[in-house]
Amino acid sequence: MRARLDEMPDDQRTEVETASKLLRRARAARQLPIVPITPAAPA
Repeated sequence: MRARLDEMPDDQRTEVETASKLLRRARAARQLPIVPITPAAPA
């Protein structure tokens, strides 16, 4: 992937890197669902 980025014109590479940065931030800010852990029911 880095090799392909190096082959891109500067303006395209900057655009891709900016989009990638925004996606990483969005994923990091996303709240994951909290699943309560309950003990197993007696059999």
